[in-house]
Amino acid sequence: MEELISYYDYLEIFPPSVYSYLTRNERFTKEQIEKIILEIIKLGEKYQKPVIVSSDAHYVYREDKIIRDIFIVNKGLGGKLHPLFIRNNPNYSNPDQHLRLSKELEVEFKFINDQKLREKIIYDNTNLLYEKILDVSPIKDKLYPPEIVNSDDNLKNLIKENLKKNYGEKPDRKIIERINREVNSITKHKFAIIYYLSSLVVKKSLQDGYLVGSRGSVGSSLAATLSDITEVNPLEPHYLCKKCKHHFFVDNVLSGYDLEDKKCPICNSLMKGEGH
Repeated sequence: MEELISYYDYLEIFPPSVYSYLTRNERFTKEQIEKIILEIIKLGEKYQKPVIVSSDAHYVYREDKIIRDIFIVNKGLGGKLHPLFIRNNPNYSNPDQHLRLSKELEVEFKFINDQKLREKIIYDNTNLLYEKILDVSPIKDKLYPPEIVNSDDNLKNLIKENLKKNYGEKPDRKIIERINREVNSITKHKFAIIYYLSSLVVKKSLQDGYLVGSRGSVGSSLAATLSDITEVNPLEPHYLCKKCKHHFFVDNVLSGYDLEDKKCPICNSLMKGEGH
C-alpha cells in the first residue's frame, strides 16, 4: 500500500452516493462504502498525502443527468457496453454525478463525526491542491498555423495572377481597394498560410475529381475567390466580359446572377453577370 500511494500527490474520494452502483446486488452496503472512505482518509494521514473530496462530476447540473443516462445505455466504440450498464436491468438508476455545491458535500460526508476533518478534506485540502496547479491550456492561446515557406508571397502572387486573369490589366478601383484591404488584413494577422493551404487543398481535391463547394464566411472574401478557395464572388453585382475583361458595376440589383446577358461594348462578346 505504501508503494502504491507513494506514486500519487494526493488521494481523491467521492461522495458515498457516487458509489451507489457498488451496492447493486448487495456487493457492498452503504456502511461498508463509508468505512472504506474512512480507511482512505487514514491512509492519507499515515503516508502524508492530502485527501481531497471531489464530486466526480460528469456534468454540471443535476437535471443534465438524463444526458449521461442516454450515454450509458448506448454502445460505445467497437460495440462495447458502458461499465454502469446492466443488461437485465437497463433502467437501473445511475449515480448522481453533477457538480455538487459545498453544502451538498457536507451532507454527503456527515458520517464523518469530526467536523474539522470534514472541513479539511472538503475545503482546506482542495484549496491546497488548487494553489499548486499552474495555469495550463490544452490548446494554444494564439493562432498556431502550420508553416509553409513563402506562403505570404505565394498567396499574394496567386491573387495577383487571378485578378489579372479575371479582370485584366486595369481592374475597377473598387476591386483594387477591396482586395488590397483584405490581403493587408490577412497578412497582418498571419492568416495567409490558412488561405494558401486552403487553396492547395481545394486544388488537389478538384484534381482528384472531388467537387468542393465553399460558402459561408469564405464566400464573403474576395481573397478567397481569387485564391481559388471558393467560386463565390462577393463583389457587388457587375458585368464581366470573359474575353477582353471589360467590366462595370450595376446598381439596384441584388445578385449578378440576376443580370441578363448582354453584348460587350468593347469586343461584342457575351458578357455575364457576376457578384452578390
